Order: sequence, then structure tokens, then C-alpha cells
Amino acid sequence: MTEIEKEDLILGTTGVRYEGTGYDPHTKIGWNGEHNEELKYVDLVGHAWFMKRSTLKYLWEEDPISWENGEDIQLSGFAYKYGNIKTAVPPHPISDKSVWGSSKGQDYGNDKAASHWKSNHSPLRNEISNTLMTNGYKKVIDR
Repeated sequence: MTEIEKEDLILGTTGVRYEGTGYDPHTKIGWNGEHNEELKYVDLVGHAWFMKRSTLKYLWEEDPISWENGEDIQLSGFAYKYGNIKTAVPPHPISDKSVWGSSKGQDYGNDKAASHWKSNHSPLRNEISNTLMTNGYKKVIDR
């Protein structure tokens, strides 16, 4: 809440920064990736979302690229494209796990039901990301 009071953001407990021309390759930031000492801007967040209720309208600014996956990508992409609302991961310092967004996510988020185990997971996320970039989304490293 402190971060959203400073700046209109979408926050999540884990985030992805694009490093190439699509979803892959990417860097994860937050509890399941690079631990950040301060707020870190990312291209999309997952696991848990925090934002002003009014930000959700951007998810429907365009028809979904996929109904199966990528709502996190589309929300962050459309909110930035149409509302200039950035996406970020709040601090996840290695020295203080009490402020992390999850301390058990690795234990509970990797069973066979997890969407990232589906064979089309990464190709579909690449397609969604590429479509956003083709249609005007500027990834964090290019801003």
C-alpha cells in the first residue's frame, strides 16, 4: 500500500523482466528470483496482484490475445499502454523474508497442475508478449 500511495502501480510478489523479443528470455524478480532491496520495475507480475480497482479496466481495453494464459502479461501491458501505469515488485530483501510476498510458493506452486508445466505455456506467453510489443508496448529495458 505504501508503494501505491507514492505512485499508481500494479504490484506483484514476483515479476518478470523481458530481456529479448518476447517472454523468453526473461529474468524473474521477487520471492522466486532475483531478490530486490528496493522497488523494481518489471514487465509483468504474478502470484499476487495489488493495484487500484480502477486499473483493472485496462485488462479489457483490447480483446484478450488468449483466454488460456497471459492475463498477467495483458494486464501489465495494457495498463502501461493505455494508462501509463507501470508494474513493479516491492522489496524482497534476502535478509528479511518476513516482507516477502511468499515464503512457500516454491513448495506449493510446482505440482503437476501448475500452468507452467503445459507444453504450450512458453510458446503462448511468447506469442502474447510479441503481440503486445508489435502493437506498441515498450518493455522496461527499452523505456
